[in-house]
Amino acid sequence: MEKILIAFLAGGVVAGLAGAAGIILYKQKTARILSGEFYLPLVLRGKEFFKYALEAGAGVNAKIAVGKRYEEINKNLKKLKLEGRGGTGKFLFYEELSALIGLGLGSFLLSNIFWGIVVGGVAFFIPAYILKTKIRARGEKILNELPDAMDIVLANVEGGVSLSQALFRYCAKHRNVFSDEMLVSLKEIQFGKSFEQALEGLAFRMELKEISNFTNVFIQAEKMGGNIKKILKGQAEDLRNKRFQELKRKAYQAPVKLLIPLIIFIFPVIFIVLFGPIVLKLMSGF
Repeated sequence: MEKILIAFLAGGVVAGLAGAAGIILYKQKTARILSGEFYLPLVLRGKEFFKYALEAGAGVNAKIAVGKRYEEINKNLKKLKLEGRGGTGKFLFYEELSALIGLGLGSFLLSNIFWGIVVGGVAFFIPAYILKTKIRARGEKILNELPDAMDIVLANVEGGVSLSQALFRYCAKHRNVFSDEMLVSLKEIQFGKSFEQALEGLAFRMELKEISNFTNVFIQAEKMGGNIKKILKGQAEDLRNKRFQELKRKAYQAPVKLLIPLIIFIFPVIFIVLFGPIVLKLMSGF
């Protein structure tokens, strides 16, 4: 079943590329006739070919890229502000292209079509892995920015401004992932949304436990009339402690992660240096 699926995807890519090639050749021929030029640089041809192939493949894939997996991918693309670049249709095209390249390289390097299909199947999931890595890095970046953001907002609140004004000031003077998302929520408030709805939208877009806790505390303070200064101090301290604990966790994991390069690259060299002469002497003695 997996082989059939990979073959179908590869066939779809080939068909899409072939159709796009025809479009490109026609447009290039028309452009040459109209402009009087009879030669286009190879790099330009390659760029135009990929551009039209991408558009053609995305158009076909838009009907195929459905289901929970691509709903999650589309959500992640929105988080990275990439949904306007073709969405899941183009993302599936990149997956197909990755699988096709993996199939070709695997078959050529391993001289076996079976292993080529295996490599192509693994390569199909490379774009999704890269996307998840970027989402993870984005979440870590937000969590690193939050404690400093809370300190700055707290300083503004203690200076006598309201919480929304303090958030606006922070977003105006600091450009980062958290400020960009917070600015979206603040603009929603300006367009008529309540403070509670805007913060709930912020938590929904980010999908981070720390952000959800942060928004829930402020929503409760807004409803119950809690002390904003005390809440901000508590949130900043809590986030700073979590950031410190995360750094400690990564520091403890470092020796374990170093074992892999040690085992693969360093230990074999040490064994060769230590036991190589002994082996050579034993071999020459027989």
